[in-house]
Amino acid sequence: MKKQTKYIVGLLVLSFVVFCGVCSYIFWFTFLIPNTFQSLTEEVYVIPKESSMWTFDATKYNPGSGDWWVYGEDSMYYYHYTGEGIDTTYEVISREDASQCSGFDKHDHSTWCGVH
Repeated sequence: MKKQTKYIVGLLVLSFVVFCGVCSYIFWFTFLIPNTFQSLTEEVYVIPKESSMWTFDATKYNPGSGDWWVYGEDSMYYYHYTGEGIDTTYEVISREDASQCSGFDKHDHSTWCGVH
């Protein structure tokens, strides 16, 4: 009986450590928590369909009273939120295309060649 108790306690400790590790990873290495919070609290917060709640990083927010993003990125694309239209409320440029733009600035959509 004593061996079983030690085994169960060991499994519980291991489970707790794994759970803490997974939570730490989600908190520190993904954008799931801030994107979830913004989606729940901000009516116009959009996660681009090319990205995901896990990978989308809002890099610049509206300077006014709203908390929606103006510029964002993930591992494949850069995004600019326009707030216009029903289906397309943002512009997208791939990182590959951006590397070909002379003077490209990820926080200035006027430098994004071929997007306008």
